[in-house]
Amino acid sequence: MGETETLRAAQTAVGACVFILVFFGTYRPTRSRFACWWGAVVGASALSTAAYVLFEASAPMLAAIFGNGISVMGAAFAWVAARSLRGLPTRWWLYVAPGVLCGLATWWEHPEGGAWPGGVALLVGMGAMLGLSAGDLFALYRTNALRVDRRQYGEGHTAIAALAFTSVAACAFYVIRAAAFLTVGPESSFYVDWVGPRTTTFLVLILLVVVSYTVTALSHFEIERGWRAKAVTDDLTGLLQRSAFLEHAQHIMNERSGDGTVQAVIVADIDHFKDVNDLHGHAHGDRVLTAFSRATRAALGDQDLAARFGGEEFVIFLADADVDVAISVTDAINAAFESTAEADRQPPTVSYGVAGIRGRMSLEEAIHLADGALYRAKRAGRAQVAAHEHEDP
Repeated sequence: MGETETLRAAQTAVGACVFILVFFGTYRPTRSRFACWWGAVVGASALSTAAYVLFEASAPMLAAIFGNGISVMGAAFAWVAARSLRGLPTRWWLYVAPGVLCGLATWWEHPEGGAWPGGVALLVGMGAMLGLSAGDLFALYRTNALRVDRRQYGEGHTAIAALAFTSVAACAFYVIRAAAFLTVGPESSFYVDWVGPRTTTFLVLILLVVVSYTVTALSHFEIERGWRAKAVTDDLTGLLQRSAFLEHAQHIMNERSGDGTVQAVIVADIDHFKDVNDLHGHAHGDRVLTAFSRATRAALGDQDLAARFGGEEFVIFLADADVDVAISVTDAINAAFESTAEADRQPPTVSYGVAGIRGRMSLEEAIHLADGALYRAKRAGRAQVAAHEHEDP
């Protein structure tokens, strides 16, 4: 058995051991989606190297097609795992298609494939999927909830950072491998010595060590975060409850005080909502509230917050926006809300009050000013936006 085969056999054995640990040690006790997907990542890694070990000598075409395809699909599973931590669903074809396309590219290239058929498809696919995974992990790391509750999420916060930086390193490595493959070729001394099988096996083993450290912490983080989300969000709309909204928004204001960033508050109230309930029933009223909440989330940025303060009243915090931007956000919410109209029922109109946060103004004061602007919008006929006008000193 040559050096490459020995390295692949060792990688297969280590991957199989880590898969058993992840499945029986973390997934079965917790039923965590993150643990499930990372178990699939490790399993795919072990299967792909096993395909090379078992079939490369007797059936090289089969080994290349399945080895390359399963490797890229495993990297796609890592992306799905990162999205699961953010609570984001992923359509099945988005993680199946990359591996299938890589396998087809390998099959298409194989007769003329030279030293490594499908090599470019494999390296580009691995780099792309690992890059997407790193992007979602860093997006999670920067979320408001993690920054506010860093003490509660301490171990999970550290594990996310470790996995994110490891994913970036792996992505960069595969990008460098692809560039070297295209420029100097897979048989050159530079490629073999610096980005060849030895280096790849070393990197994969490091990744497996990081996974074994992070998967348990992040599985518990996923479960705990789900519990916390239920505790701080409104059951019907999924938006923040009042106390959680005030805490998160105040934290952002404290972080950005003195850096010149402007914020704004919007208070929204669905017009004649009592009539909606009386005419069409409370079930329809609940659907209206849910539709407005979805429209609101669709119009907000990653750092913005929205809460249901009670009944049909909602409050929105814009982390980096002045009054003019806030008014444009209300237009976006209205457009999204109107698109939810049922066949025989138009959604009700909405009135908004907007206030900018200036100087040492408190969050509660800004909400009070926006609420006053909302009252003026109601008196002026509803279905409009009114902004609080600050007096210049």
